[in-house]
Amino acid sequence: MSEIELQLSEREWKLNLCKVKYSEYERAIQRFGYTGHIQDQSLQELQDVINFDLGKAKNRNDIYHYYYQSPYIFNKGDYKSRQLLLMGYILTSHESKKQAANAMWGLVNPEMKETVSKKELKEFLMNLCDYAVETPHQFQNFQSSDDDLELYLNELQMKKEEMIDRLVGQLDREIDELTITKKVYLHPFKSQPRLEY
Repeated sequence: MSEIELQLSEREWKLNLCKVKYSEYERAIQRFGYTGHIQDQSLQELQDVINFDLGKAKNRNDIYHYYYQSPYIFNKGDYKSRQLLLMGYILTSHESKKQAANAMWGLVNPEMKETVSKKELKEFLMNLCDYAVETPHQFQNFQSSDDDLELYLNELQMKKEEMIDRLVGQLDREIDELTITKKVYLHPFKSQPRLEY
């Protein structure tokens, strides 16, 4: 891991999601988010399970704000539960590679069809990039203190779609769970060196 990637990881660690297992996070979000939306009060009830801090989320100077109040997740007082799950997938810990791959398949294919299309997979991977690239970039623009980090994030932002297109382009037209497990699940977006294998 480069120094810049370590710096980004240290920022993400401030969210304290790395201390949460994805399986517990997912259960908690789904408990309140079955309608597709969650409000502040529900997230506050989950704060001990998912390490959520509403005060930090409302503070524009805190990295929490850029994740929890981003337009990807938050809209007019509601948090989008699917987007919370995507963010959690990237930032929480996974107990095993198999569990992480299974969770990825569930997020790519919430209707549990036999296969998904390349378009659905690309959309999923682009959504992951919102939390792996776009959100840190927005926070960096607010901070505006490190030119090297800014250049790194700009480069990732420019190359993300090309990288995803290259990966998806190598796959069959219809993608099944085995393909996700063997060819897609690479943790290309996880910069945190804290997976528990």
